[in-house]
Parts: sequence; structure tokens; C-alpha cells
Amino acid sequence: MNWLDRLFNKQTPSAAPWSFPHRIEGLTDTLALTAFQHEITTRERAIACWTFVSDGLLGLGQKELALTIERGRDEHPEEIAREMGSFIVAVHRMAGQGRLVDIGDLTLFGGPGPAGARGVAYVVPETMPGVELPLLTLAVIPLIGAEAPLARNFGPARVMARLAAHYRFYPCPPWWERGRAAVAANSGDDTSVLAQMVRVHVRGVSARMQGRNVRLSVHPGAQEALQRTLAEAPGDTAFAMLIAPDHEADGMFVWRPGGDQLEAATPEGSRGERLSLAFLGFAVGVDDVGGRVMEDGAMLMFTTQAWEALRAALAAGEPLTLPPTVGDVGLELHWITASSA
Repeated sequence: MNWLDRLFNKQTPSAAPWSFPHRIEGLTDTLALTAFQHEITTRERAIACWTFVSDGLLGLGQKELALTIERGRDEHPEEIAREMGSFIVAVHRMAGQGRLVDIGDLTLFGGPGPAGARGVAYVVPETMPGVELPLLTLAVIPLIGAEAPLARNFGPARVMARLAAHYRFYPCPPWWERGRAAVAANSGDDTSVLAQMVRVHVRGVSARMQGRNVRLSVHPGAQEALQRTLAEAPGDTAFAMLIAPDHEADGMFVWRPGGDQLEAATPEGSRGERLSLAFLGFAVGVDDVGGRVMEDGAMLMFTTQAWEALRAALAAGEPLTLPPTVGDVGLELHWITASSA
């Protein structure tokens, strides 16, 4: 019997019901867990859930974590709480080594992880009635089966958009449905345009279509990393930047192999006028500025002069608009303010 078994067996006899919120102390000297019982209302049904929220990661500079599990009929939360507790302890240990996770990051497992996941993605949490979240919290989304390498190779935003479309829940279903299929992974994903390009990821960067422009939004904390990424970009070949969903968007593009028409996942009542992109592709040193939406992202071309203007605006922290001379869309560089970050 390991220490987590002793902890849960000591606090929660196997047949004893829990009252909620249920506090679990002592995962480490400074780490605890609170369980909430609640429901999430979807377009089709109400989903009975438990949400487990960490308490004690912030002291190591790591945002707290929220994991929402669909609960079974007459199921006791003890066993799943043990799995969630083990995962949070592992994150706590990594944070103590300076290995922090944030929005858009992934953790992939060598084998089956908590609740059968092969990895997890970290996203902005949604407000859920009956659940109290600390101000700085990440929601943890499971990646099942082939969804884990798909997110690693082509970005978690592509997976999140497909899950949103499948479950008809925008921007992403927060609950873990144990035993589900890898619904976001499709045969033919290796035919994506992204498979032909060098791919990079920069935290704190997102983009959406707004009118005829790609609105590239940059958090001030991402300025230096984005500058470095563009400075190191290959000059003789196209490359792609995998980005986080835009949280001011009213939908997101969804791409599946073999799809000929643009598709989007949107919240109920949305007109889909500000659709979030999963990636931006860049081709530098060509004769025109502009591009078009492709798959669930956008491909953009830059003259050498336009590229240098973009890099100068990034260095100065200034906005910039590059109207298109070819294609359907231009680029608008937007800085996220501290109040909206």
C-alpha cells in the first residue's frame, strides 16, 4: 500500500459517502485537493461530474489545476480521486524542478495515464456552476490514444477544435469521458499541410480571422520568445507556428483529412465572424504580402520588407497592419493588455 492509498483509505473509508466540497489534505506537505460534485449542461443532456482542484502549486510558480471527470452511476469518487491526486503530485514534483506548464502545453505519458489518457493538454478553464476555481488555474483536458501524438505533431488547438465539434460543446468539453474512443484522431492526418513544414510553438500567442485580416494576438510575456522564433525562422522554406485558441473568438476552424470545405465549431447563437486559428504558416522573401485560410489555420506570405516591418513592430511592442497585395487576407499584429490577459 503506497502513501496515496494510505491517505485515501485513512480519510475516506470505501463505503462512506463524501460531502462536497470534499477536502483532501496531505498529498505533500504543501499540496491538497478539493473535490466538487456538480453538473455540466450541454445541448443534449446534463453531465454529472466531479471536478478536482489542486491547492499548493502556486507556491512553486505553477498555476493550479482543475480536472473534471464524468462520474458513473452510483460511483464513489475515491478511486478516481486517487488517480487525480497522483497526477497532481507529479506536476508538483516537476514544478519543483522548474518544469512548469501553461496554456497550450502538453504532457504526454509513456503508457496509459490517469483515467486511461495517453496525455493531457492545458487550456483556459471555463466557469462551471458549483465549482470554485483559484484565479490562476488551468483546466486539464485528456488526450486519448492517437490524440496524444496528434496534439504533439500538429498542436493541441487542432484536437480541441475537433472535440468541440464532436461533443457540440465550445470551446472544448472540459469533462473526461472515461473509455471513450480517440474521436479527435483521424486516418490521414499525415496528409496535413503541416506535415510538410517545420513547426514551432510559442506560448502566449493566438490568432483569429477578423474581417479580411489574420489578427495575431501576442501576450507581452511572449514578446521575447516570438522575436527569437522569427529571427531563427528558416529563410528558404515555409514554416508553421502552432498557436493557442483565441479566447475572444466566437468559434474555431475545424479540419479533418479529406474535407474540402471550411468547417467551424461555434457556441450556440454564434455567427462565426471571429474564428480562431490553430496555426499560422509563413513564407518569407516572396514578391507579395497576404495569404488565405487553409485547413484550420492560415498561410501567409511576406516580402522581405514586410517581414522586417513585422519583426520591428514585435521588437518595439507596437501594433502593425499589413494589407494584402495577393490572396484573401492580410495581417494585424495585436498586443494583449495586462487587464485582458
